Amino acid sequence: MKQTINLYDLIHQIHVEKKEVVWHAHPFNTGEESTIEGYYRSLCEEIKSHTKTLYQIEVDDYASYYDAWFYQQTSDFASDSLESLENYEGLVVLFHRILPYYVFMQGSKSWPIHDPSMCSHYLPSRKMLDNLANNAVKNLAQTVEKILTHNFNS
Repeated sequence: MKQTINLYDLIHQIHVEKKEVVWHAHPFNTGEESTIEGYYRSLCEEIKSHTKTLYQIEVDDYASYYDAWFYQQTSDFASDSLESLENYEGLVVLFHRILPYYVFMQGSKSWPIHDPSMCSHYLPSRKMLDNLANNAVKNLAQTVEKILTHNFNS
């Protein structure tokens, strides 16, 4: 009889319970969360530079991923909104905290024109995985995929 184990349980068992490094390439082999976070932040800067996008990255101590959201302040990314709000669709890239693994989603964020700190946004869910409805987001995902593939394979 085959036993099925999900990826999270496997990673948890290897990494947390046995205190072993899961991936043997830099920066994941360091076991240093700040080193891995720095790697992803510089990767986001590279994506920004190549794609002429803006991005926001969220680091939640309780999440197993870093949440990066890329968008452009253009009509291709704009969503229907009220006059007083800016609202954009963007490419969500969830980067795994201890493995060179990521997933794509499309997510929307909005904020008052005069107070961007009051941002509201998506809550990642399985239904959002690879569900890219906006053409600009789809095109951006193709470019980002090439950048990530190059970085994770080098």
